[in-house]
Amino acid sequence: MTMVLVKEGNDWVIAHHHSSLRPPPKQ
Repeated sequence: MTMVLVKEGNDWVIAHHHSSLRPPPKQ
């Protein structure tokens, strides 16, 4: 599992990408 920083709006969040590629869940 790889942790990647994803920019959402003005905030940087850590997205946990699994073997299956999928867009980060919107909270």
